[in-house]
Amino acid sequence: TVELEKTNRILEQMDRTKVNFISVSAHELRTPLTLINGYSQILEMRANNDSELAPLAKGILEGSTRMTEIVNSMLDVSRIDNQTLQVVPESIEIKHLITRVRDTFEQALEQRRLTLTVEGLDDLPPILADPDLLFKVFYHLVMNAIKYTPDGRWIKVSGCVVQETEDDPEIEIVVADSGIGIAPQ
Repeated sequence: TVELEKTNRILEQMDRTKVNFISVSAHELRTPLTLINGYSQILEMRANNDSELAPLAKGILEGSTRMTEIVNSMLDVSRIDNQTLQVVPESIEIKHLITRVRDTFEQALEQRRLTLTVEGLDDLPPILADPDLLFKVFYHLVMNAIKYTPDGRWIKVSGCVVQETEDDPEIEIVVADSGIGIAPQ
């Protein structure tokens, strides 16, 4: 029992160290990423008419934006582990949120010749949810659908009301694709 308690304390300390490392690393990466983002935006604006430089500037900007998303995800994981993640619900319309997600992946969908259709979202009532956290959920679902769907196929986001009361409507959103699927086991 004494050995198990000792091992448990060591594991707890290692877990705290891991969480602290993730948090500190993410915070330290934010400053240089902010600089890279800013400079790459300026470079992209100035390179607009230069056919050689414009795609390079765009690539730098896209890469730094993706790195910023990764750092923000690391911070979210840290907040979840520390139980300090703040959920700030507000009234949102899912159709606008899904439109933002679709717009984010417009270029990837076009490059892969994937069709992303949206059905049933126009008639959904507003719901109370944290828009930033919910955006991340659908961002990752659609990103995975893009990743695992063969070129030229389809992805569909659909929604319906499951139960509607005046104060607290319940809706269901389904992200489906024609990809490889998940093994039953």
